[in-house]
Amino acid sequence: MPRISVKDFLYIGHYMATARTMDIVLVGGGEHDWEVLFTHWNILVHDQQIGQAMNLLGWLGMLSAVAWFAYRSFQDGGRAEQVTFNGIADHLG
Repeated sequence: MPRISVKDFLYIGHYMATARTMDIVLVGGGEHDWEVLFTHWNILVHDQQIGQAMNLLGWLGMLSAVAWFAYRSFQDGGRAEQVTFNGIADHLG
């Protein structure tokens, strides 16, 4: 099963937004996946809005990850234990 991260939403959003214009080069050629799906669902006219929403979700996800890491580091108060290879070996047994 392929893994996906929020940064991939940026690429997916751009791909969705080009469903009508098809201004990106498709690797395998042929039909544009999102054009086929959006046409089937009768939402092709909203491809750019859907793509922008996906792009926004990607940015919000990345920014929330940065905010979470910042929160966690400040919550610790700078008392983070320095990790060394010896320390890791001690924890592993």
